[in-house]
Amino acid sequence: MQAQPEMTDQLKTLRWAGYFAIAAAAVYVGATATGSLLDPSYSHIRQHVSDLTATGASTEEDLAPPFILYNLLVFALAMNLYTAFRHSRLFQIGLGLLTANAIAGVMMVTWFTEDLGGAPTTAAGTGHLVFASVSSIAIVAASFVYGYAFRRMGGRWRSVSLLSFGAGILFILAAPFAVMTTVTNSDLAGLAERAAIAPFIVWLLGVGGFMLFRGHTSSRLKRRLQA
Repeated sequence: MQAQPEMTDQLKTLRWAGYFAIAAAAVYVGATATGSLLDPSYSHIRQHVSDLTATGASTEEDLAPPFILYNLLVFALAMNLYTAFRHSRLFQIGLGLLTANAIAGVMMVTWFTEDLGGAPTTAAGTGHLVFASVSSIAIVAASFVYGYAFRRMGGRWRSVSLLSFGAGILFILAAPFAVMTTVTNSDLAGLAERAAIAPFIVWLLGVGGFMLFRGHTSSRLKRRLQA
């Protein structure tokens, strides 16, 4: 008798994970896109996303809160996945990695903002680079951890497993170009950075959509069996 309430709770948790994942992607894309509206001189092709919340940037006060919200939503996604599969060591590791990513992300738009206009010249600017590295490593590691975690679930879960592995691989492939364009102060630095970020945003949308589909489909099937 206890298994049925537990399954219902798991389905609800999966749906919440889906909502949080899609909301995180929407907030990130929305905040980034808003940057050029608030500051028409901002270039998505040439400039980094962090330029929007850099020290002294005209958009810093307006866009720091949405980016904080984005990181909180990513943490909420990871927490709900862990809650749904709390007996899995891999989901626990995934929670730890995305928590580290979220903390680093918050640090990057609060106490350790980027030094606008080039190489870091302050402790905050240096810290920003450190936390950016932590965030990147955590995202790549989490992609592979969740890839293995979803793979162990079998069945349709293998689709999000492939998505997770793909996101990690694409991030690794794109990262060197992002670093190179930044070091050389290329006019394509912003575009290269977004190419590295995009796989994780797609991962959020894909995982979120799957969780919502899984949660609602299982709920409908459960109601039919009870009818």
